[in-house]
Amino acid sequence: MPPDERLRAVLKLGCDHAEYGRYAFGRLSGRTIWAIGVGASPDSPSLRAKGDPQYPNEDGLLAVEEGDRVLLAVADAHFGREASHDLLRDLAGKLPPVPSGPDELAGLVRSLARRDAAPDYASETTLLIAVYDRAVREGFGVSIGDSTFAIVGEAGHRQPIGAPGAYYASPARPGSLSPDVSDTFAFTGNPGDLLLAYTDGIDECHYGKPETSVTPQIMAELWRESGNEPEVYVRRLVELALSGVDGHPGGQDNLAVVAAPA
Repeated sequence: MPPDERLRAVLKLGCDHAEYGRYAFGRLSGRTIWAIGVGASPDSPSLRAKGDPQYPNEDGLLAVEEGDRVLLAVADAHFGREASHDLLRDLAGKLPPVPSGPDELAGLVRSLARRDAAPDYASETTLLIAVYDRAVREGFGVSIGDSTFAIVGEAGHRQPIGAPGAYYASPARPGSLSPDVSDTFAFTGNPGDLLLAYTDGIDECHYGKPETSVTPQIMAELWRESGNEPEVYVRRLVELALSGVDGHPGGQDNLAVVAAPA
């Protein structure tokens, strides 16, 4: 990614964050906040889907700010960290510019395919990318798999994407990065809103049980309780996911969160 005084970026990969019960946290230019962690439980049932016990954290995140535009991306791999880590590294390497519209974003996603990938490349991943323009308060995005883009604010918890997609992405399968198998979405930001991209270590912190994990209602209430302070909110959100909700187990999957005020 070439130097640019208008460009700021952070790329965090799960292979570097594998200490159970802890999470890494940071800010980008004082506005965008990120957090990543392996979870809290080394005996989680989610380990059945991990490709290599030496690298139990298969999530990753990318945040990029270019002028008024901010790009938020998360990826949650299965059966190996390679798919999430490769896609996010390649995505970071193709920026700037941050896409200015849905067609540019779709082209960028298609360009992440690796047609020379090894035939035994088994890893696959969710991939969620949201782009927001603070100058016009409009945004758009693409989602493959079951990671989530949401907005919390005075209107509660809003989720511009419908039901999670049934497909997952792999750089070794160009068709998996096609608009035909991805969910696209558009959204508007309001003053006081917080934009969130997160993997299912948040809303399925009790593995496979969203109803006893961090629900949309809890996320909306937490935003109000955090005094609309993004840094306070992200820390509380991650810590709740790690500890569990109402006595139920938590921290049973990797988690990655990127948040930005609208």
